[in-house]
Amino acid sequence: MTEEYIVEGMTCAACVRAVERAVSKIEGVERPVVNLATERLTFEVSREVDKDRVFEAVKRAGYGLKEIPVFRKAVMEIDGMTCASCSAAVEKAIGKLHGVENVSVNLSSDTVSFKYDPDILKIGEVKKVVEKAGYRPDNLVTEAFEESRLKKEAAIASYKRKFIFSAAFALPLLMIAMGHMIGLSLPAIIDPHLNPFNFAIVQLVLTIPIVVAGRDFYFKGIPNLFRGSPNMDTLVGLGTGAAFSYGIFATVQIALGRHSYVGDLYFESAGVIIALIS
Repeated sequence: MTEEYIVEGMTCAACVRAVERAVSKIEGVERPVVNLATERLTFEVSREVDKDRVFEAVKRAGYGLKEIPVFRKAVMEIDGMTCASCSAAVEKAIGKLHGVENVSVNLSSDTVSFKYDPDILKIGEVKKVVEKAGYRPDNLVTEAFEESRLKKEAAIASYKRKFIFSAAFALPLLMIAMGHMIGLSLPAIIDPHLNPFNFAIVQLVLTIPIVVAGRDFYFKGIPNLFRGSPNMDTLVGLGTGAAFSYGIFATVQIALGRHSYVGDLYFESAGVIIALIS
């Protein structure tokens, strides 16, 4: 017997291995496989398995788990519809099938949407009745695929906003910290030789918003390290966190009069890395 679930929160191959490893420890679970692209966990069971234990194991690994709904929503493109009677014919043909509900045709987009039970009805049967009604079924998008696509688009949009926001602070931060390497001079008020403390404080102020924008690297990545399943977020969180923390330490030392620490500020490393990864 095979069971399948939706996994939430995965970003890389390390996440896949962490989920598979967590689930494989449950008695009765055999050959767990995670598909990162479709966000699906499938495994075989040799005996009755407590679902709560599966959910808890995945949660401890740092990810979420959802059951796949019994009824799935599908949107199918239909060629050949020209009027209201066409849409009524398609609705009637699909609506007669066992395991189908909520059939609705959108004539303006030439699509029909419906919910169906995959254990009772196969999409091929839906296409056959549409063809018998005199129309041609085309591309199909299942609800699971659509949800996955929308989630990925939302994630991309979120990273784009974070990138633009982070870059707005990272560019001046980089110019202040590294501009001298290409011959740029700084105003006296933030010149590291004349006012080292101001030089450090300006960089700190520019870095804080970037770190806040990239907080997911810390809130997700660092806990995964202690769970024994580090991933890409862990690497970014540790690297930028170390650079930012040492920058604060160096700033305190400069404030105490140890101006030699002005060469040990690594705020630009943290800020630029977060911006670029975003």
